[in-house]
Amino acid sequence: MKNIVLIILLTLFSCSLYQDNDEPDIFFQFSDFEILELGKSFSDMIISDVQSAIFLSDYNNNSLLKINTQNSLLVEQHTIVGSHPIALDINSDESIIAIAHEGESSILILNSQDLEILNSFSVSLMNMNDLAFINDTTLI
Repeated sequence: MKNIVLIILLTLFSCSLYQDNDEPDIFFQFSDFEILELGKSFSDMIISDVQSAIFLSDYNNNSLLKINTQNSLLVEQHTIVGSHPIALDINSDESIIAIAHEGESSILILNSQDLEILNSFSVSLMNMNDLAFINDTTLI
């Protein structure tokens, strides 16, 4: 009994010894995170250091969102891309985004700056789960 009381006291006191006094480098207000509406279902994400942006594929709404991360978290662009975008990848210089569609068994190629469609092609796979740039011109 004495040992159990001692273990409980040590556990309680050890949990209260650590104090984190580090302040965050960037602090966003709670209102800054209210950028995405209810009903969105994100299947993949790309974080771009070059463009200071986050790209999100919205599976349920068949779209791609570009969120500016430089000074605020605001949706910069919203583009309809086709049926159920399931996977994203960006090439090495971050100029081209590839999107795999589960609903259409196709791949869409977009310009990452303005989300303009550059190319689209069908694939024989029914359920693509991922895609990746091997180099700037080759996808697997």
